[in-house]
Amino acid sequence: MLNASGSGSASYTSVLIVPVGVRTISGNLPDQSLLALNGADNVTIDGLEVVHFGRIVGGIWYGDQDS
Repeated sequence: MLNASGSGSASYTSVLIVPVGVRTISGNLPDQSLLALNGADNVTIDGLEVVHFGRIVGGIWYGDQDS
C-alpha cells in the first residue's frame, strides 16, 4: 500500500513505477487490492514497452540508442 505523502511516515513528491522486462501482477486476495494507492497523488505507473529497431553487423549495433 502506498499512503498519501505526509500520512504517517510516507514522504515523497512523486513516485514512478517502471517495470524492467516482462512483469505480471497477479494474485487472489479476497476483499483486497493487489496494488493499493491510499490517497496517493503524483503516482505514475509506466508499463510502456520500448521496442528498439536496428541490427547488429560484425558485432556493431546499427540503430536507435537510448539517450
